[in-house]
Amino acid sequence: NDEEPAAVAAAVAASHKLEPLHQYYIQTLLFNGLQRWRQQSPQVATSADVFPGMTPPVDVYVGDDVALAVHVHLWRYKYHMSGTELGHVIASIRSALNHADESTLWIAARGGRDPPPPPPPPLRSFIAPLVSHQTCVTVVVTTCKRLSLFLATMHSFLPYAATSSVCMLLVLDDHSSAADRRVMQDTFPAVEFVFTRQKGHAHSLNTMLELVTTRFMLYLEDDWRWEPSLPHHPLAHALAILEHDPTIVQVLVNTQRSGWPRRLPTTDDTSFGLYFRHEYGVVDHAFGYWPGFSLNPGVWDLKRLSRCPALRFNESSDVFEREFSLAVWRCGLHVAMLPYTTAVHIGTNGSAYVLNGLPRRFD
Repeated sequence: NDEEPAAVAAAVAASHKLEPLHQYYIQTLLFNGLQRWRQQSPQVATSADVFPGMTPPVDVYVGDDVALAVHVHLWRYKYHMSGTELGHVIASIRSALNHADESTLWIAARGGRDPPPPPPPPLRSFIAPLVSHQTCVTVVVTTCKRLSLFLATMHSFLPYAATSSVCMLLVLDDHSSAADRRVMQDTFPAVEFVFTRQKGHAHSLNTMLELVTTRFMLYLEDDWRWEPSLPHHPLAHALAILEHDPTIVQVLVNTQRSGWPRRLPTTDDTSFGLYFRHEYGVVDHAFGYWPGFSLNPGVWDLKRLSRCPALRFNESSDVFEREFSLAVWRCGLHVAMLPYTTAVHIGTNGSAYVLNGLPRRFD
């Protein structure tokens, strides 16, 4: 019928009392499914007889999310199989396509809203210390009543701050004790501290956005231990990705075991090479349920983020991160991820929200 994905998703969300995150996920799945049917001449990329004797072949069209196409096929013919078997089937079809479904043109065929940018010139490889005025990074850490985690995070990160063009290390502390604050300041005398007067993580984040004046910012919470040995300097790697792709607004410094593989064009043997570009609403990507932007450790491009008008964290909501992430996605901005683990989450001694007397619905 002629119903639009947005209207259908809104009706489903209202009927089942879904949150906006789930509503927009459904909308994206429907949009992606319809978009290739609206092409002037839909093209069958492969017809895979992966369930011989049980169902007709699976037709996969240019622009399809292969996993979604297989799920719809199974639903249509009421055929059931285990998750493991399904994974093998999807992998076999993608292999038969020579992984063409990873390409920018294939994804654009279903997206329709984000044409690929022209190829940029080859990148030089950054060598720390970074010297370009465009690669000056402010590092911001938010902390709240978790001194031991904060100390571990800072000690593990400082070697990376010493070898890259970090303009400033800024800590926003949310109501730690006076004694803990003295320890933090005495331990890191070169770090700038801001002690917020109003409680709440969202308030600290809005304060951060008001204070930081550099284009690039690395954001960290107080419970991430940085690995001592990595294949590349993660800040330099992230900055190279931001320079390469003008639609990327954030580079998460940890792999999310998700996204489409992409490569940076370089002319020497010190290439950063691989990274991953996130796509919202892709069925078989582990992170596909999330719009993209995250408070996990990552480098933000604040100039690109400013394209989203009056964007702030909702201080009256306990799901402000997902609201902010959806707003960034609706602005047409995207997220990339490094292909390795830069920092390990160590925050297991209690939620800072609970410690601060502001528990979320899922704490």
